[in-house]
Amino acid sequence: SLRPWNKALQIKNSKILAQFVDWLHFKYGLKTLFVPFQLTKDNDMDAFEAVSIHLQNKNAFSAVPYNPNFQEVLPYLAHSQAIIGMRLHSLIFAALVNTPFIALAYSQKINSLVTELDQKDYLLEWEKLTLTDLQNKFSSLQKNHTQIKKILKTKGFLQDKKALEHISILKSAIGSLFRNL
Repeated sequence: SLRPWNKALQIKNSKILAQFVDWLHFKYGLKTLFVPFQLTKDNDMDAFEAVSIHLQNKNAFSAVPYNPNFQEVLPYLAHSQAIIGMRLHSLIFAALVNTPFIALAYSQKINSLVTELDQKDYLLEWEKLTLTDLQNKFSSLQKNHTQIKKILKTKGFLQDKKALEHISILKSAIGSLFRNL
């Protein structure tokens, strides 16, 4: 899951990501599936196209159609070997379905989530992205896949519990608001 961010870095990092996708296909036999999370203001398909033009193996990378219903997106994430995520929601959903991820941090909100999920070893800063770092993180993720899934299962459950608490608070606040009108 990628998003447009910083034009100059987008050009540089798109080339790096294309090399990474080719490497994943060659080394692990994996096909990278791009899942867009937004098509309006910051169109994720622009990020997909920026990577795809630099690919050596065009069969290594494809995109699924945009779908605003997250429940229909979750199976893609749940059945993935790993998630490479820049969008916050891709990382939240990866945690909910216990799929290991590498976070591409462009904002503090990504860093905060990754820290909360005890996955700082799998965080890369968008501004400092290198092919070697991506490859090393992915190799480590593969090596520790089972352990990461267990951590995410525990942390994902805690995230889900927090989400339910927030929904409960919101419903209570809305109920109070309407009772006071």
